[in-house]
Amino acid sequence: DDIPKLPREFAALEPNRERNTWYPPGCIARTLSKKEMDACPKARRALDAEWEKLRTLKRPHPVKGHGAWDEGNVREASTVRDAARASGQTIHFGRIVELCHEKGSELAPDDPERKMKGRSVLLGDHIKDQDFSWAEFCELGSSPPSMDAAKALDAFGSFPGYTVKTGDAKGAYTQALLLGAETWVTLPENRWPAHWKGKFHRPVVKLVLALYGHADAGGFWEAHCEEKLLSIGWTRLAEEWPGAYWHKKTGSMMIVYVDDFKLAAKHAEHDALWSAIRKVIDMDPETLDGRFLGCSHERFTTSVRNVSSLLDQHPSYHPRQKQGGVSTEKSGTPIPPVAPVARIYDPNKTVSVVSYNMERFADDCVNVFCELSGWDRNKIGTAPTPFLEEANDPVAIFEDASANKKGKGKSTEQSGTNPACTGALSKIACKVLMKIMYIARFARTDLLRAVGVLSTMITKWDTLCDRKLFRIIKYINGTTQWRQIGFVGDNPSELSLGLFSDADFAGDKEQQRSTSGVFLALYGPHSFFPLSAQSKKQTATSHSTVEAEIIAANHAIRTAGLPALPLWETILDRSLSLDVYQDNQATARIMSSGRAPTLRHIKRTHQVSVAWLHERVIGPDVTLHDCVSEVMAADIFTKHFVNKDKWEQVCGLIGVITGKHVLSLQQQSKRSSIAC
Repeated sequence: DDIPKLPREFAALEPNRERNTWYPPGCIARTLSKKEMDACPKARRALDAEWEKLRTLKRPHPVKGHGAWDEGNVREASTVRDAARASGQTIHFGRIVELCHEKGSELAPDDPERKMKGRSVLLGDHIKDQDFSWAEFCELGSSPPSMDAAKALDAFGSFPGYTVKTGDAKGAYTQALLLGAETWVTLPENRWPAHWKGKFHRPVVKLVLALYGHADAGGFWEAHCEEKLLSIGWTRLAEEWPGAYWHKKTGSMMIVYVDDFKLAAKHAEHDALWSAIRKVIDMDPETLDGRFLGCSHERFTTSVRNVSSLLDQHPSYHPRQKQGGVSTEKSGTPIPPVAPVARIYDPNKTVSVVSYNMERFADDCVNVFCELSGWDRNKIGTAPTPFLEEANDPVAIFEDASANKKGKGKSTEQSGTNPACTGALSKIACKVLMKIMYIARFARTDLLRAVGVLSTMITKWDTLCDRKLFRIIKYINGTTQWRQIGFVGDNPSELSLGLFSDADFAGDKEQQRSTSGVFLALYGPHSFFPLSAQSKKQTATSHSTVEAEIIAANHAIRTAGLPALPLWETILDRSLSLDVYQDNQATARIMSSGRAPTLRHIKRTHQVSVAWLHERVIGPDVTLHDCVSEVMAADIFTKHFVNKDKWEQVCGLIGVITGKHVLSLQQQSKRSSIAC
């Protein structure tokens, strides 16, 4: 009786919790179900074409023969396994399955870019060794180029006399041999040759090429591709920029994103460069820069006069009002105005413009939200900015009458089974936000701050998050025609890198943490090209605006500014100094002097060294400039704006312009072409 016992009854029954369903990120390619693959003739043709291609692939030197696997050496799985155990050899066993995706699923049904893509892949998560233990791999991994590298190439391709072209490698991974442990695979039963049936119970064949799905296939292809490119005169552009290559003889740049090749070179050099690549890598014919990674790149020329509103926002045209010595209002002496700075650009000069058009993808973001939430697209409406005025807008977006609507995003359970604070969109939030995140990172950086804040709330979604997400959808719905643009109209010797950093103070009301904003662009008298943007919540709480600004400046220089220098020094063929713009004068003094007696704690709390920051500023790599808050380009990544006019002004600082402005530029370009 003295032995303690567990209670046999619970004091209160805890309601069953919903299974934590994970929605994969929204992608451009839509996966077809098995039923759809069987019913769709286009899907069947795509799968058959892919299978035949893999069976007849020519193997790279020194391996002879054809095919991604060796059908001529078919064996029973148990026989191969017994032989491996007897010899002490480690071999892997896997299974090949067929998948089909609809590329460009967000496009119109009759759009030529919307097509079926069949894939025969290795199930990489179901590979075991001869003892039925999970297989171990080399963990090579691949390092695709970043979006920053793609933007840099776009800017380089806008230089006078340069053109950008793209090309695809045919079956990229399968152009490389599968190295490492010997791998034997089972083929789908409907693909077995007729003489296999009745003869084998579980036939396996040896995998020869790096098939999609293998954990190390990407690494094998990357190593193979780099070896071939190096053999024809290309070199790695910089250690900090994987997947980016430089051709010194012709002064050309190329990035390789898996099977997508994008090359910027002088007009006369393209044919020879692509011809050399085709000799070592099996490629489709190259095309002029158009659609790359889901974004349409529209190139045209216009006069500086039409983009002068963007050039006028450069900090050098907006000097700060001098402090000290200003008379008070009682003295009756007016404050002297700041003398205007003369513009150094020629309004009649022609510039080469790149417009990043993801209108159809933005439209698809709204459609996905409507499909998952059950909301009528015609009733979405529009919003001038992606931010709520939380203090003055307590009205929930879902009224009581809307609760009966059917949809995956609507909760149909009794209110007693869920916490009262859980938002109605909690189940679909991840999928919708991840889809928007792609367009925010690539071509609509005006969305970064709003989407970044909500993405931190996925696991603690509430009704306020519902309203914020709906506000973003309304904003996208009204701005699908907005674009981010960049243009170049100067010689390389006149260009420079401009880096902006900014921070709010305790913008996160729950954790009292600040947000760092970063913006990097290429500047010149007649040039402005956005290269990189970040909006990142700081990892510790700051005690003042100056502290938050120091952390933001450190993050900007360390993650965006310094890595960009070796890339652009190679492109421009000269040493560069990074122009860093800071709108907080106290922060600028700390960076210049290296003294911050009130911030002695930040090395422990933020892992940031003021001494390191000071060394960068007084060194040759960084030149610190003053900047007034009105033209601080990183401001948009740290604060929320609810005023329409102010919002459009800060969007212009990062090159995001309205649909009306885009249409005007394109019309001006057409008129200029007709006049010529």
